Amino acid sequence: MASPDMVPSIHTSQDRTYNIAIVDDDKADFILISRLLEYSERGNFRLTHIASFNEAVRRLESESYDVALIDHFLDGKLGVDLIRQLGGRIAPCALIMLTGGGAVKLDLAALDAGAADYLDKNDLSSQMLARSVIYAHARFDIEQQFRKSQAQLRRARDAAAAANIAKSEFVARMSDQLRAPITSIIGFAEIIGNRGPGEKGSEKYVDFAHEIRNSGTLLLDMINDIRDISKIDKGELRLQPERLDLSQVIVETMSGFQDSCTEQGIVLVYDKPDEPVEVLADPHAVRKIMKILLSNAVKFTPADGKITVSSQVSQDSVTLVVADTGIGIEESHIAGVLAPLEPLERGNVSLQQGTGLSLAICKSLAEMQGGALRIESIEGSGTKVLVTIPADSGRN
Repeated sequence: MASPDMVPSIHTSQDRTYNIAIVDDDKADFILISRLLEYSERGNFRLTHIASFNEAVRRLESESYDVALIDHFLDGKLGVDLIRQLGGRIAPCALIMLTGGGAVKLDLAALDAGAADYLDKNDLSSQMLARSVIYAHARFDIEQQFRKSQAQLRRARDAAAAANIAKSEFVARMSDQLRAPITSIIGFAEIIGNRGPGEKGSEKYVDFAHEIRNSGTLLLDMINDIRDISKIDKGELRLQPERLDLSQVIVETMSGFQDSCTEQGIVLVYDKPDEPVEVLADPHAVRKIMKILLSNAVKFTPADGKITVSSQVSQDSVTLVVADTGIGIEESHIAGVLAPLEPLERGNVSLQQGTGLSLAICKSLAEMQGGALRIESIEGSGTKVLVTIPADSGRN
């Protein structure tokens, strides 16, 4: 048996069914409205009777209705107050005020509070009532879509503003980062240029040239990082996967870091497997990933520390692992370390000794080859970077 405050759907020639709440403490008004809508050919209407102010607040906020018809005076309270409490135009559904006739100020107050329409119960007709309900619901839907579009626009605008700020900060940071090696190059070049051949102290020229070379190399690395991330962002970087022995790439890359590790008192170890580690990958991309991971490990590992390189082979993939005993990364910063343009710190050491793009580049290069990159780190206890790339499907 149906609930006493609900009547079955009133069917007409139209397919659309409207769920309507009639908020009125007079049962006779509910019956009147039900009969009027029964004869309408403008839609199907499913009616629910709500007989009190407080019940209306609870049910209209928790149940789903298309339109609520609200009596102007409801168990000692004004219907306009209910409209305001429900949120007016941002209420859960469209609201229509039912008046007793002649209450012009109350009618205007209802519209001002957010009602879509007002109807005089003494002048109601079937077509007028159905038209008002359908119009109020259509207007409510349009306003809902407009508010949703406005919210999406605000989110997009905020995201664009945040991205613009990040890019501005990146440009400012790069200006500072680029200024240092350029100033060093210019300064040492001027010193060499202002001293004559054979002058006392000319033996320092070798040291000056060494500083110029180091500064130039740093400058070139930063420019290459910016170029690479730009190509990746534009989709212009093309990789050419080929069959590759990962062990050979690891050994070749590690040899370039052995001297600096020895000078800093860092132990560099490769846990080399007995068999070749065959992958299907772009050799230049793999070498760049390896170089970046070792460079970061050396940068953030103190004297007497250790860097271990290994590879984990599975059926479909190979995971390159670079682990250090350095200062680690705070857990909340790990996601940011992999995002370009975000200035972050590892411990008390700035990660922006360079462009800060290196790990973001590694992540993109791995993903472009069907792989992935993740970081495991404990602040103060070291960092492990794991890069997974596809195995060579043709290996034995």
